[in-house]
Formats: sequence, structure tokens, C-alpha cells
Amino acid sequence: MLAALLGLGLACAGAQAQTKYSVTSLSSLTPGHTDIHWQGINNAGDLAGFGPSGTAYSHIGGQLGSQPFSGIIKPIVGNDGSFAFNASEYASDAQYPLGFGVVVRNGVATRLPMLDGRENYVAAINDASAMVGWATDNNLICTGWGGCRGHGHAVVFANGSVTDLGKLAGYGAGSIATSINNHGVVVGSGSDYAGHRAAFVYENGAMRNLEIQGDDAGAVAINDAGLIAGTYMRESDGYGTWLMRNGTVEYFGFDGRDMTAVDLNNAGQVIGNSGYWGDYRPWILVDGKVTLLNDLLQETGWTVGQVWDLNDKGQIVADVRNASGEFGYAVLTPVPEPGSYAMLAAGVGVLAVWRRRRGASTVV
Repeated sequence: MLAALLGLGLACAGAQAQTKYSVTSLSSLTPGHTDIHWQGINNAGDLAGFGPSGTAYSHIGGQLGSQPFSGIIKPIVGNDGSFAFNASEYASDAQYPLGFGVVVRNGVATRLPMLDGRENYVAAINDASAMVGWATDNNLICTGWGGCRGHGHAVVFANGSVTDLGKLAGYGAGSIATSINNHGVVVGSGSDYAGHRAAFVYENGAMRNLEIQGDDAGAVAINDAGLIAGTYMRESDGYGTWLMRNGTVEYFGFDGRDMTAVDLNNAGQVIGNSGYWGDYRPWILVDGKVTLLNDLLQETGWTVGQVWDLNDKGQIVADVRNASGEFGYAVLTPVPEPGSYAMLAAGVGVLAVWRRRRGASTVV
């Protein structure tokens, strides 16, 4: 009876709740440098980003850190406090800048190991400090405009070494790993020489095609429950998003515009982007329902442009514009509506009355 009454209050609270998001500007983290692109967030709220001057930035445990590199993209921060990003540099014998991944631990930056090629890339990190991405071999592909580059292989970086996960069968042009969960399961995509892509999962030593519809599909994230989110090319209206749960796939899309997935957390929430410059429509997918994030902002005057990362608490790092038209980056934090607290309080109140009456009935 007690559990039923409390459950009733919690159920009512959940049914009535409409999650809103508070906006916290990140411009104060780097006074005088408001053009920092914050794009990674972990469960502690630590942040990763980069500046236009070629410096990688982190804000971990309340401390601002920086690493001077060039060509920085895809900064990420792990729950273990690791900070990683991708940089690039020119070599005298290359016709293009060579990309490489970097991980920073305890303030020390280390380049990630290569396969037998000259480039690599880091995309994600799990709680055990294992990272995934891709690295090239020395089997060069030469083009008239881009020089010669090796084939990409999906890889895992761990304990100072790199492990080649190989390529997806039938997609020999290359592969990239995009996410790894805390069970060591990896997802990503493989590509063929005709430009087609297919999403894969790698577990128990084998890479398997997820058989997502269309000829241009990729997985972007996997959570600890095994849910996988990704993007695919629809027959019309551009890219859509898919979510796989226990082998069953749901497909989502907007009419007349792309809908691309960005991240998935352990609560099963998916975030993504849609639209184009001047008309971005970032979204969140919860329990099968897609909602535009700009309809969920608690404060007025803010507009979210693109979302970049999502943690398990539901916090989102995004680029935003304030009421004055100034652009910057912010953390969006979920805030339950007051009604949900009222319903929860009502449930607790019913429980208290039940306890008092039960206590009175046992007096002799």
C-alpha cells in the first residue's frame, strides 16, 4: 500500500512534467575571449572546446586549461577527466595537413598512436579511458585534388596502444568508430568506393552491419543499455535519424529538412540538429517524441543554434544567441516544471496522512 501511494505521486509528477531548460552562458569562463567554441561536456559538467587562435581549452574541476595546437576539431571530455581533441599540421612531403588525435591527462598532452599510416582521429571516450576513432594504413588512395591518403580503419585507443577493428564487409574504402560504451561495444560506419555508407556495431571481436535503410547510414552513439542512434539518408527530405533498441529500429525525420543525430545518453535521450545557418532547429528525442529545443527554453530572449554534446544528466552544450543578438556558447540544464514538484509533494502528503491514520488505528 505504501509503495502504491508513493508510486502514484511519482507517476502523477512524471505525467504532468514538461521539462524546460535553463540557459547558462559560458562566456565568463574565458574573460576577454568570448569566441571559445565549447563543444564537449561530461557528467560532472566539465567542458572541452577550442579557440580561433588554434588553442584547445578545457574547464575541468573548475580549472581552465589550454593546449596550443592548430586546426582543432571535435574536442571531447571524458568522465575520467581526460580531455581529447583533433589537430593537424603540415609536413614537407604532404599536399595537405595531416590530422592527429591528442589526449590530455593531468595537464600533459600526448599524441595518440598511429597504425602504419600517417593520420588518426579521436571521436569518443568511455569511463575506462578507452577512446575510439580512426587511423589510416599505408595503402594510399590518390586523388587529383587531395593528394594521397591511406584507408581509414576504425580503431580503439587504450593503454597507450591502438587496436585495429578493421573494415565492414563489403565496405572496403574505410571505416570510422564514433562511440564506445562502458561495456566496450563500439559503433560507427563503413564506406565503399561509390560513396555509400553503412552503420556497424563491433562486439565480441566482430563487426556487424546494422542493416539501416538507405545507402548512406552511420551510427553516432551507443549507450550502456545498448541503444544505438544514428543518421541515414531518406528517399526525400535529406537526412533523418534512427534509434535502435533491442534490434528494432525506429526512424524519425522532419518534412523538407534534414534531421541529424548528434548524441545519445544513458537516459535514452537523443539530441540533434536540423536546418541551416539562420534557421537552425535543434531538437531532442525523448520516449519516442521529438521536440524542438527552442520551444523548451525557460528564459526568454535566447535562441539555440546547434547542439554539440549531451551528458547523462540531460545537460546539453550548444551555441546560442542572446536577446541582444550576440552569439556564444551555453549549457542547457533541464529544469522540471513547478507542477511536477507540486504533484510529487501531493503524493508525499498523501503518504504522510496514510501513515498518521495507520499509526492511530494501532493504538490500544
